[in-house]
Amino acid sequence: MARQEEYLLTFDIGTTSVKTCVFNRKLENIASGTEEYSLHAKEGNIVELEAERYFEALVSGFDAIATDAVRQGVKGIVISSQGETLIPVDRRGVPLRNAIVWLDGRAEKEAEEIAALPLHREFYHRTGLPAADGLCPAAKVKWLMDNEPGVYRAAHKILLLEDYLLLRLCGRFVSERTIQCSTGYYDTRHDRWWDAMFAALHLDKGKMPELVECGEEVGTLTAEAAQRLGLPETVRIFAGAMDQIAAAVGGGNIEEGIVTETTGTALVIMATTDGDGFDHADGVIVYRHVLPGKFYYTPYCPTSGMVLKWFKDTFCTEETKAAAQEGRDVYDVLCEMALAIPPGADGLVALPYFTGMLQPENNPSMRGIFAGLTLGATKAHFIRAILEAVAYMLRENLEMIERRTHVDIREVRSFGGAAKSSIWRQIKADVCGKRLVTMRQTECASLGVAMLAACSMGWYPGLEEAAGAQETAALSMPGEKNREVYDAGYGAYKELYQATKEIYKRN
Repeated sequence: MARQEEYLLTFDIGTTSVKTCVFNRKLENIASGTEEYSLHAKEGNIVELEAERYFEALVSGFDAIATDAVRQGVKGIVISSQGETLIPVDRRGVPLRNAIVWLDGRAEKEAEEIAALPLHREFYHRTGLPAADGLCPAAKVKWLMDNEPGVYRAAHKILLLEDYLLLRLCGRFVSERTIQCSTGYYDTRHDRWWDAMFAALHLDKGKMPELVECGEEVGTLTAEAAQRLGLPETVRIFAGAMDQIAAAVGGGNIEEGIVTETTGTALVIMATTDGDGFDHADGVIVYRHVLPGKFYYTPYCPTSGMVLKWFKDTFCTEETKAAAQEGRDVYDVLCEMALAIPPGADGLVALPYFTGMLQPENNPSMRGIFAGLTLGATKAHFIRAILEAVAYMLRENLEMIERRTHVDIREVRSFGGAAKSSIWRQIKADVCGKRLVTMRQTECASLGVAMLAACSMGWYPGLEEAAGAQETAALSMPGEKNREVYDAGYGAYKELYQATKEIYKRN
């Protein structure tokens, strides 16, 4: 008799959808689907959703892809989730109000009050977050205390979204540590609750869930959850990780020397480090790693691929129409246009700081610039300059990571929309002088938590082996041919920023 296949079921809980994936023992994604939901946005930066809607989306998302063979083979469930979405519940686990979604900015006043505390001088060095803002749960909990005191008093536990779904699945009030590291009341540096912040906010620490490790088994399906999902109660439930961190794990970013970068709207870089980095004054986010004692050093640049989108939307109407008629991706067309321009874009240099600069220098007043224009400049020159500017921005942040962590980066793994372009990947590899790799599996957050659970289930001895089993899709090696040109362009890029940064601070 053939051995029955065994599967891991993953749920990636995003802002407006749940991504459901089924992985086999080889961590191959054999089935996936997406279930969407609509948030409730109101005046006053209020963004909410009924907590039950998340669980309903989880159930219906699985129903849409589950075959009888999958239902019979599922042995474990694990979740990756957005951070900062807050759900107060009573002793039975029933939500006392709508979930306050991570995007919700109603707590700006409370964040300002937290920032005014003497304790806030330690905020970055404890939490790894640059400052308290209206999105962080510390400010949201204070808003609850001040504006809905009845809800706060009635709350048995104040949960984050992953915590709530684990509760619905296995009946326990637990939380893994990566989802807590962006709350503002978790001491990421020392890997524990920040008692002084609880005291300063008059927040009852007893309202927090029990802390567990990423990948830790936390129970089995409750009778209700088993019935809703059509699965046996013996299915094991595992704590997962915050989505950004899970994606880094799925990309194989679990040791020093391997960095992941995602070029989408923004540029997000994550580097595993054994040192904590909390004593630097640069304000780079430091997250707790899935492996105890390690951290993710996480430079963030708010505009990268968004600049190319802006240029497309503003100046490339004809190219967009032509691409649609030919059934092509317009970004492929734009990158091919850029390929017709030599490296260095004939001296055209762009600064991609359209909404300000965060790293490697915190300068929110900075703005985007194109310099070196001639009468011969074409659309293709601008596109090439944008592609190179994002590559220069990546290089500058990689160099900062190497200085701060004292680790030589040997490989960059690329994700996001830009990773689809072999042209842009090669520009990044040449500019940065690093191997640039894309992975065959693209659902990295789902894969990351599947790797954690697979190790706990004994499918792999450890994360290193699980990561090593993943296949690469493409490799871009840095070339020598254009090094001199790109080094000169990178120098001009940095000089242009230094020459103009004070102008925008005055305006």
